[in-house]
Amino acid sequence: MRRQPEPRDWRKGSRVLVDEGGTCLATWFGSKVTPMVNEQEMRVMRAVRGLPIVLEEEE
Repeated sequence: MRRQPEPRDWRKGSRVLVDEGGTCLATWFGSKVTPMVNEQEMRVMRAVRGLPIVLEEEE
């Protein structure tokens, strides 16, 4: 007989969040919610919301 996963494990995994306007954001639900976007997409999202843009220098 296969063991059923614990209820807390059912919430883990990839999800798509959709706002009232239909904008979608791919995310990963684990111990925290993490947006699945690349660095350029993250900069655009921060700029749209008026948040500071942090640029990491390449080594």
